Amino acid sequence: MGKGPGLYKLYLGAAFNGTRLNQQVRESIDEKEILVLLDELFADYSGKRQPGETFGDFMLRSGILQVGTEGETI
Repeated sequence: MGKGPGLYKLYLGAAFNGTRLNQQVRESIDEKEILVLLDELFADYSGKRQPGETFGDFMLRSGILQVGTEGETI
């Protein structure tokens, strides 16, 4: 999501079925930072995911994102 000229907020972790919304991971980062971060996250996901695990579920299991007490991501 654009925040200003050349700056973005990065949201990740939504569920395909709509039961979980994206969660802000970073704020005020540029395109280069986004690409570096995503490369790292995708490499981690590729090497450590469980069979059938989605990227959003991996983000929760690995602790990058957290689930609140009512089931919402925080």
